[in-house]
Amino acid sequence: MVAKNLNTAVDKRRNIKANNYPPVNRFNDYVLLVYFIDCLVCFNPEEVIHEKEKRSKLIEHLSSTTNVKNFISNREVRKLIKLESGRISINYEKIKELEEYDGKWVILTNTELKTEEAAEKYKELWKIEDSFEAMKTFFKIRPVYHYKERRIKAHIALVFLALYSERVLENLLGSDWSRRRISNAASSLKLIKLKTNSEQYLMRTELKEETKLLIKKFKMQYPKRLRVI
Repeated sequence: MVAKNLNTAVDKRRNIKANNYPPVNRFNDYVLLVYFIDCLVCFNPEEVIHEKEKRSKLIEHLSSTTNVKNFISNREVRKLIKLESGRISINYEKIKELEEYDGKWVILTNTELKTEEAAEKYKELWKIEDSFEAMKTFFKIRPVYHYKERRIKAHIALVFLALYSERVLENLLGSDWSRRRISNAASSLKLIKLKTNSEQYLMRTELKEETKLLIKKFKMQYPKRLRVI
């Protein structure tokens, strides 16, 4: 039902002017075609070109090879081939069918947002996925080497705090600052504990310029070079 409506909507609105719609994709501009019931139908003309080029390379590769069976494990290749009388060949009918959906996709929503707002929210999905990926890899939320509940909660809380701090700094510093660059600047600040017969001290390392910038962005004071504890 959705696929049928999608084709109908796209065919009827094919001559729509892209200038009437603001860019709502992080990498490419796409045109919003129609919003009906709870389906947001989108079309990206640049994605049409990308899909066509990718498919053409696969077809060219399949046409020049003598052993197609080696590529059966590739999901994209399986869409382009067919098996007849024990022989594998390129399925041009299927390719023509796939071309009808190039650059088109449907977003299902139960919100009351306007069309453009719903599309804007969907394009921000990558931020959520990136955050989960950062917690798993960069901030090492797992494996958790704790057994007590309070320690596990503390571990997770610290990871979320680190992610939140990193996101705040990304917004404050701009796109030139990657996650790795922020981490390197922050981790260069270290404290060393010194002990004498009667007192203990904390001494920090020298502040690099990038580290100073991070501290300024958080509106914090530079930590003292030497402090009695």
